[in-house]
Amino acid sequence: MKRFALATALIALSSAVAFAQNLLPNAQQVFFGATGQVLSLGFVYTYVPGTTTPKLTWQDSAMTVPNTNPITLDANGQARIWASGTYRQVVNDSLGNLVWDQITQTGIVGPTSSTNNEIVLWGSTDGGTVKNGANVAVTHTGNFSLAGQFASPTGSAANFLATSNFTGATTGAALLDVMGTTSTPDVTQNPVAVWQKWSNSPAVVGTSSTTYTSIIHTASANNTRATAGFFEAQENGTWGGVGSNPFVEGVRAHGTVNGVLGAGYGVICSALENPGATHTFLIGCEGETHSVSTDATTTFSNSAFSTSFNAISTGTKKVNSAYMVNPFTGLTQQFIYGFYIPTGSPTSPVSDSAFKSEAATVWGLDLSHAPGITFGGIGLPNGVAAIRIMNGATSATLNSMTLDSANELNIGIEPNDVRLGTGVALVGAATKGFVMIPMGATPTGAPVAVTSGYGAIYIDSTLHKLCMNDTNGGAGWRCL
Repeated sequence: MKRFALATALIALSSAVAFAQNLLPNAQQVFFGATGQVLSLGFVYTYVPGTTTPKLTWQDSAMTVPNTNPITLDANGQARIWASGTYRQVVNDSLGNLVWDQITQTGIVGPTSSTNNEIVLWGSTDGGTVKNGANVAVTHTGNFSLAGQFASPTGSAANFLATSNFTGATTGAALLDVMGTTSTPDVTQNPVAVWQKWSNSPAVVGTSSTTYTSIIHTASANNTRATAGFFEAQENGTWGGVGSNPFVEGVRAHGTVNGVLGAGYGVICSALENPGATHTFLIGCEGETHSVSTDATTTFSNSAFSTSFNAISTGTKKVNSAYMVNPFTGLTQQFIYGFYIPTGSPTSPVSDSAFKSEAATVWGLDLSHAPGITFGGIGLPNGVAAIRIMNGATSATLNSMTLDSANELNIGIEPNDVRLGTGVALVGAATKGFVMIPMGATPTGAPVAVTSGYGAIYIDSTLHKLCMNDTNGGAGWRCL
């Protein structure tokens, strides 16, 4: 049978937990005020939703004896109200003060099963959704299961609009709550659902959470996936110019410190592997940016950009870094790389610069406080410019130092650079104002490690003379 008020069904449920058999729902509805008092001699008005046009209800299930409108509640706040469809329900107390003005509809039947201290509430057989006409609190210490679709007073389950990335089906949802509609969006900052917990847990491991959501993935097919929680915020507003564009946030999480010397973590992402398991990928957090309109360029604009991760500091004091590896290595295992860009397949994941800075910083790269470096400050491949410096006109970067394939160190602005071959050493003595060249035995023939068109010099350790060789002249070594 079709019931009108959610309160009656919930009262029946609270009475059913101790019995395996079903209880017959109350034949009369009971109405309560904001503080839980019975609405003795109150009034119930029923209208067509969104209007003040009266809509008929009945005193009997056959819907042959109509109710008055308004319905006057008895001294116990009770009345027999049978109905069909959706109504605007306005309830006043005996003095005419408004208690609630809500949209409600038929569709609740009594509990169809109640075993093992578990209440199961099913939706109606007419396919309608269940809407509460008042704020009803139910206290229950056992398991409370909902099967059917529930909607908020200001909306309807039928108003659910799937976003482009929603791949499920609403018909199978155990709980569906919609606030606002596509034609009449909600204009408040009120949430659809609220959970709050005041915790004084002394535990130092595990979690003390407001909500817990889990999904157990058992499919073995290739590339199947499961998501414990999915959040999506879609922006359908209109751009109002630079600095005025609307934006949405898929997830916002705050870890707020109110005490002294506390620790706040906005989000902790963990990819865990239990003993005995093996992994192909284990990724704590992944940032994804899906751009389909325009390609980004190497010229950055802070008025319009795209990035997979964006760090911001909003307080009144400086913070240590935009990105940091946790320094408590005594509690964790080491990383092999602090920051890593792989080669990628089929193309490199980065097209221009592995690291770029346009900020006015003190250091571009500071390794001066890293005494633990044991091999080299910077490692680079052979044949590429180790250092390129912007020219005075800021029109081009010029190669300033390279180690070529002959293992000659090229220093200076190409092509007029200085090349130092293997075994050559120049030692500067700043206090004496000159360059010292090491002495050696007399070479045989022309210098073999000098490119054609260049000359070479050395100091003969026997003759104690400065010797030179012009590779183009072919005259061999000449000593002064």
